[in-house]
Amino acid sequence: MKKKIVLFAFVLMMVTVCNSVVLALSPMGPPKALLGQGRWNVGIEYTHQAMDLDAVGKVTETMPEIDLVISRKDKHNVDDLKSNVILIPNEIVL
Repeated sequence: MKKKIVLFAFVLMMVTVCNSVVLALSPMGPPKALLGQGRWNVGIEYTHQAMDLDAVGKVTETMPEIDLVISRKDKHNVDDLKSNVILIPNEIVL
């Protein structure tokens, strides 16, 4: 039973730590191979995205020299955030 729990914990950790968002990979991922056996292909894929973001959070500043803690709610706006992704897939199916 202990071995199963340890194995489950290890698998869960690997799945959560090794996903594309954690590794800073493109969320789209490489394109799926659509070619048959013995064929090859090289190409370029490009995607462009633009968005506006709003963020709200609590900021806490500590000044230990005068024993002061300041908390405030802060709001940030990011306008016209652009993302360009270039993927260069190469498919070789043997």
